[in-house]
Amino acid sequence: MNLRNMKIGTRLRLGFGVVLLLAAFLTVIGIVSTKSMSNRVNGIVNEGNVKVKLVRDAAKAIDSVLESILVVAFVDDSGAKARAKEIIASSRAAYKEAIEQLLKMDASKETKDIVDTIKGHLKVGQEANNRVLDLADRGKTKEASSFYLKEGRPAAMKVQEGFATLVKHQEEQISKQYSEAMDAYTTARNLLIGFGVIALCFGLAVAFYTTRTIRDPLRKVVEMIGEMGKGHLSVRLKMDRADEIGMMANEMDQFADNLQNIVVGTLHKIADGDISMEVAAMDDKDEIGPALKKMVESLRSVLSGMDKLYQEQKAGDIEYLIPADQFAGAYKQVVTGVNAAIELHVGNILKILGIVASYAEGDFSVVLERLPGKQVLANEKIDLLRNNLLALNKELNSLAQAVMDGKLKIRADAQAFQGDWAKLVGGANGLVDAFVAPFTVTADYIDRISKGDVPSRITDEYKGDFNEIKNNL
Repeated sequence: MNLRNMKIGTRLRLGFGVVLLLAAFLTVIGIVSTKSMSNRVNGIVNEGNVKVKLVRDAAKAIDSVLESILVVAFVDDSGAKARAKEIIASSRAAYKEAIEQLLKMDASKETKDIVDTIKGHLKVGQEANNRVLDLADRGKTKEASSFYLKEGRPAAMKVQEGFATLVKHQEEQISKQYSEAMDAYTTARNLLIGFGVIALCFGLAVAFYTTRTIRDPLRKVVEMIGEMGKGHLSVRLKMDRADEIGMMANEMDQFADNLQNIVVGTLHKIADGDISMEVAAMDDKDEIGPALKKMVESLRSVLSGMDKLYQEQKAGDIEYLIPADQFAGAYKQVVTGVNAAIELHVGNILKILGIVASYAEGDFSVVLERLPGKQVLANEKIDLLRNNLLALNKELNSLAQAVMDGKLKIRADAQAFQGDWAKLVGGANGLVDAFVAPFTVTADYIDRISKGDVPSRITDEYKGDFNEIKNNL
């Protein structure tokens, strides 16, 4: 059997099947070893520590008994004595219960022997303590104290020594269980490492052989994909193989041909502004052809809408816009943007025309709202027009008021204006001069005649009715 002629899937299944079997074997070993360690750790946590706690609880109860006996023997407060007796009773029940629970959990001979020794001391100590309580109740404090020191306390100390021995024994058991757990861990670790190394080596061998038989052709495929990703569509694989890689190479070459000749060729034409081509789908499942066709049709629709917009605006229909609902996505954004631009500029023009109309009707109070960006030029020009009209109105009104007030020497400031605005102000000043000159001469002649001084004939030439006044003088 030639492995190189196998299908890639068959080769991979064979190699990874063996690896999976080794992995399953390692898993079984791990589970069995973990269970063994778990049992030992469980014995330490759920049994060893609990047994130590029971022993310590019993020893603590003995301490409570001793403290309470001292209270009964040497304290005069009857209430305190009563509470101490209650504590003695509950503490005796507590250490008895703790010892019973310990024996249920640990029935070993060593534990039973230590417990029997403790019980013997407990019996002696309990009898001695009862004697102390009896003497104290009869008011024989001195005898109770002496008996406690002689019999009760020594017995209690032996009990505590027994509990200390029992704690040490339980701790030794815990230490032994811990050592067994560590031994199990070490064995399991060594087994897992050994079989893991074997599985790793075999897996590496399978991976090396498998990758070697497919690495080079796949590397060429990857290189071709990388070149295509950079836009280099002229690369071809041209592999003469009958397996899956050979089939993939042939499809990649065909895909590159179609992409280069159909897709990119069409895109080049579109980029050059040519959307006259007709794009057809290769089959019912083709997605590229219909997408290109739809793009071309969308561009045609946008151009058609633009042309229609131009024709309607040119014809004077400034309210016409491209129907944006006929488009989608970015095309709709483009059309919407064009419509917004048209609406913006048409709206601004209408605003400006409305303001100019107000100025034409003599209403200079209207001000163009501030426009953004370079459109501020419209603000500057409209403001300049308004300022000139206001200034002109002010100068002419001042000139007229001066004439009405008889201040015939006052003239409007033509130098404050430019262009035809200055000419207009100058014309108004000339109009006043045209009236003032003959009136001045007439006033002078009338003044001289009224004084008997007949002046000579006026030789200056005046026009129209001004000349008639001169002739009458």
